[in-house]
Amino acid sequence: MKGFRQPPGGLQQAERDFRRAFELQSAGRETEAEVIFVQILRKCPSHFGSLYSLGILRFQQGRPGESLVFFRKAIAGNPGSHDAHHAFGNALQALARHEEAIQRYQCALALRHHNPHVYNNLGNSYQALGRMQEAEASFRQAIALAPHLDVTHNNLGNVLLELGQPYEALAAYEAALALNPGLGALHANLGKSLVALNRHEEAVDSFVHALELDDVPQSRLNLALTRLALGDYPAGWRDYEARWNAPHYSKPRAYPQPLWNGRAELSAKTILLYFEQGLGDTIQFARYVPLVAQTGARVMLQVQKPLLKLFGSLAGPSVLLPEGDPLPDFDFHAPLLSLPLAFQTTLENIPAKVPYLHAAPVVPSRVPSTSPSIGLCWAGSPDNPTDRDRSIPLSTIAPLLEIAGVHFVSLQKVLRPGDEEILARYGNVDVDSIRNVTDFADTAALVAGLDLLIAVDTSMAHLAGALARPVWVLLKYSAHWAWLREREDSPWYPTARLFRQPQPGDWQTVIAKVRDALHASISQPRLPQLENC
Repeated sequence: MKGFRQPPGGLQQAERDFRRAFELQSAGRETEAEVIFVQILRKCPSHFGSLYSLGILRFQQGRPGESLVFFRKAIAGNPGSHDAHHAFGNALQALARHEEAIQRYQCALALRHHNPHVYNNLGNSYQALGRMQEAEASFRQAIALAPHLDVTHNNLGNVLLELGQPYEALAAYEAALALNPGLGALHANLGKSLVALNRHEEAVDSFVHALELDDVPQSRLNLALTRLALGDYPAGWRDYEARWNAPHYSKPRAYPQPLWNGRAELSAKTILLYFEQGLGDTIQFARYVPLVAQTGARVMLQVQKPLLKLFGSLAGPSVLLPEGDPLPDFDFHAPLLSLPLAFQTTLENIPAKVPYLHAAPVVPSRVPSTSPSIGLCWAGSPDNPTDRDRSIPLSTIAPLLEIAGVHFVSLQKVLRPGDEEILARYGNVDVDSIRNVTDFADTAALVAGLDLLIAVDTSMAHLAGALARPVWVLLKYSAHWAWLREREDSPWYPTARLFRQPQPGDWQTVIAKVRDALHASISQPRLPQLENC
């Protein structure tokens, strides 16, 4: 056994017993081996081989916490065992104790620096901690030592995708597939990199192939999102139901009443409609609530608390409920994002009549009446997993603030480090109005009083579209499926104009185009063409 040292004292019987147990373990007879390992430790509590082997058995049994006890004792008696440090690191990693795992992997590498598996596992812990550059370096070192390991090429691809390097990620996934073309997960990851490169048609083929090899919900969901981005709504909505079984999505609500799929008669029935994802999604798909009410149903609508007051302006609901409140009786239920499937939505029949939300406009007090008022929202929640790609540093937006004759209104409730210093350089930015906002009804009133909103892909853009206010949406290269591909308009929001990155990460070109468009607009009084953009 690698890493085994004979315990002091030359205990020959213990060694004979250990070799017999090790042979049983190697033959897959773990239960019998475990009994012998335990018997050895009763007589020789510091026997390294038995401690190490029991640690491995506990780990394989899905009991990493218990395995730590054995690995710790094994290392105490034999601190020079590379394998014990490596195994200890794996157990810590399984317990999400990644900082400690990294220390153990580094100990293992100090003893034997040419083990590619340790570098691969070290990279996994770095990635889990968000230390992507270190993860990339670890995976590359593992590949240099063992270029035949498909798992390491795949892991490198995952990190490169996180780092916003889709071209390099694509090459890593292709290298993994060349080594193991029969693994569905690799085809699925290749599809993700193709989506990031706006090569959605090829991505569809990759996801279909992945599903042929391994029909898992995440691959089906990725296929659905890709088809939705392509405008293939009939197939996309159908497969989008796979989200309920995919990781990182909430599980479906377990109500005894039936889920409404568009076929059951709703006249004189009560249906509960409810949010399931973010605020922007709730705003976008609230347009279906009036359609449900038109079937003759009594509609109860449950939304996130920040939206409750605003949604009082939405036609259709008989009852509005905040999340967390007890639910009255109902006959059917449906999540908002399943309604496009129930109504068999295509690009041609999207319910796009706006406004469907309403707010009395509040004109920002600091905006001169002779100046166009333009709202700015350059960043979403930093906790959103897509934040790095969709949010824009204020320093990149700053050229817009230099345009003469325009007054800007910040719609950033929370500023990021450095933002205040940048805004302080300009006298044409209202940073106070947003501070008086307490919910989305207040935000809607502020947006309704603007001539134009310029926003990244956040709930703010959906809010302006639902209010039928002019909104320019700044989109990353591979935008969210709701904005489709290549278009400068949106069939969901008639007042929206889309500005897309020409290459991944290229916000400078986007801002330059917006700047040119603003210059052209302010040559006309009060931005008249923005009302019909």
